[in-house]
Amino acid sequence: MQNVTQEILNKIKNPIQLPANSSTPIAVAGIHGPDPEEGQPTPITYPIGNFIKNGTLTVRYEDYSYNLSLTMLRAVRTALPNAPFMPESVITISIAFGDANNPIPLCRTYIDEINDDEDSETFTITATGAISHYLKTSHCGEMTKLTGLSHEVLTEIMDHAGVKTYEFREGTYLWTYTFKMEDTCYTAVEEVCKQFPRGGEQRDQPGFGIMETPTGNVFVGYWRHRQEILPWGAYAFSDGRDVFTKSTRISNDACYSKIIATGKDVAGLDLEPIVLDVTNFRGVTAPPNKIFFAVFNGSTNQENLQDWATVVLSELSNAGITKEFTGPIRPQLTVGDVAVITDDPDNWVMPNVPTEDFINSAYAITSITHHFGEDGFSTDFSADSSGVMSLVTGWTSTLRAMGYNRHQNLVDLINKIADQISTENQNEHDPATVQFETYDPDDGHGINPKPAEKNILNFTLMPWDYQQMVYNQDGTPIV
Repeated sequence: MQNVTQEILNKIKNPIQLPANSSTPIAVAGIHGPDPEEGQPTPITYPIGNFIKNGTLTVRYEDYSYNLSLTMLRAVRTALPNAPFMPESVITISIAFGDANNPIPLCRTYIDEINDDEDSETFTITATGAISHYLKTSHCGEMTKLTGLSHEVLTEIMDHAGVKTYEFREGTYLWTYTFKMEDTCYTAVEEVCKQFPRGGEQRDQPGFGIMETPTGNVFVGYWRHRQEILPWGAYAFSDGRDVFTKSTRISNDACYSKIIATGKDVAGLDLEPIVLDVTNFRGVTAPPNKIFFAVFNGSTNQENLQDWATVVLSELSNAGITKEFTGPIRPQLTVGDVAVITDDPDNWVMPNVPTEDFINSAYAITSITHHFGEDGFSTDFSADSSGVMSLVTGWTSTLRAMGYNRHQNLVDLINKIADQISTENQNEHDPATVQFETYDPDDGHGINPKPAEKNILNFTLMPWDYQQMVYNQDGTPIV
């Protein structure tokens, strides 16, 4: 959630948004040419907010994709004849209240397409954020191998894709990353993230992820660092007073009664399955044996399989309820926030540490759509009853799954695999046997040869060897 002052927050929450109380929303928008190369002058920004008939910005949590659609009044072409309405130009959108001071940013996007039939009073623009516009459409090509610290490698990927606004923490882990020519730059970033699945001094914190802020800054790093830049927040509101419309979908399609997590160790042997009951606290039930089978992708051990299964359980708990809300514009909301429905939002206090009751009663905001312009201002958002634990802790089953493989000692793994294979072969073939051969003094070799069986290790003992084996040196028999 974006940080705003109490004064701005009071204007946002004012139920009567009128110019008289300086709380009417205003679209603050600008357009300028493509981002310049280093050392080049900054292009001129043209204000276009007064010419937006209606604008729609949709943001999804799953990949931080920003999708902007604008219907512009044709008058802007006369008022601002030099404004660069063309692909690759940058459009920024913010929302202010009462005046254009202290606007709250919504997005920084790059034009993909302009549709203009030249006979209409309006024309349309579609634009996307940096992750969608650059990282997901650019390919690695000849950039198939990069060696360096995490921030060095990520910088090369961003520059290769054409991303100009990004930020990383300085890394200390040197590694060589390999990519396929057909991989997108987004996939390349994901490969870097896989090398850092856990963080913190005790490696007990969630690892690397990708995000994009409303100001257009792409950040890749540990969850704790992402929280410094764009932390999750709780939006407390009354669904009877603070929204225009609401709808609820209740379905047990995604509800399960239990999960069974399975996996294999480094030698490929099956681990003991983990069976956990799924509790749906909000009245949505599932058949008693509707099972979610969670298969660990890769190798792990019993302890980590248990750990991973509990994270899968947290992602499935409370599933079944999806709520859709439309209310006054709330520019401070960001995907990844938590919605809390309460009758008294003004006096609601967020617990210092999210409790189990809070997690079980809150909703995960997974998508947001802002509407702005001459046609009005409003915010739609979808909130899901499951997934809150992942938002407030940063842990997902994907991150847990990567954690074990990344930090294994290669020598330990080789030794364990060798031990497993050796034991397996011995149990399967039982190769060690002892056979006694007859002694024939007329034979030049002293024994009568026998054809050897396959996969059998034969120990041939001569009579005198047998005698030495069963008697001590003093002649007494071995008991």
